[in-house]
Amino acid sequence: MSSAYEELAELFTTAIWTQPALASYRRFTELGRTTYAYRFDRVSPGNRRTGKLAFHMSDIPYVFGRLTPAEDYDETDAHVSQTMTHAWTEFARTGVPSSPDGTPWPAATRTAPHLTIVNDKTHSAPPDHQPSH
Repeated sequence: MSSAYEELAELFTTAIWTQPALASYRRFTELGRTTYAYRFDRVSPGNRRTGKLAFHMSDIPYVFGRLTPAEDYDETDAHVSQTMTHAWTEFARTGVPSSPDGTPWPAATRTAPHLTIVNDKTHSAPPDHQPSH
């Protein structure tokens, strides 16, 4: 069960980030552009201890493999970091982000926007089926 703080954070995230991002995402697909999006929902043990949730740019240490201090992260974080590093590298190399197993992240279409959810278990979901923190 989510706390009141987590529910409020989810509301603000949806209003300030998710909905505007999805509007841009849909506009790009209408223009015929290939578009990918993800939502980073991983909360490290260190952030959990201090009451922080996933926040804007909390994915950057994972992308660059800079999970410090080490005591704030665990093996799941190492796996998430590997996933993020691989996805960004593949996007830079091929134009298509993919998981370490080679599975490409889904691109949006006009009728099916997809959002890759990055958390303890990375998966793809339509934006209206996003998990809460």
